[in-house]
Amino acid sequence: MTFIIPRFDEALVVREADVEVLGLTPLTTRLLADSDKTGGALSIMRTTMGAGIEGARPHTHHRSAELFYVLDGQLQLLAGDEVVTANKGDLVVVPPIWPTRLRLLLMTVQIF
Repeated sequence: MTFIIPRFDEALVVREADVEVLGLTPLTTRLLADSDKTGGALSIMRTTMGAGIEGARPHTHHRSAELFYVLDGQLQLLAGDEVVTANKGDLVVVPPIWPTRLRLLLMTVQIF
């Protein structure tokens, strides 16, 4: 396993007005902090998915885990070979190299 030692020397403060928004309703992602701003330590996004939306196709992250915290709604996601249903308030962490995919189950979901 490889550990990333972040290299940045000041606090990162992201203001709502400065957040980059990717996509359009019914699938939007707010890029709160990208890895280039955190010395490679992490990227943080908040995604809103509307009814009937499928997220990213199956993919892997080789150097980092992927964390999903469901703010609202219900989400089905692929975590390796397992399909997990996450409800409001649930946290799912998928290890590096495991395939991941998202699928909406209820009306609207917000993931952090």
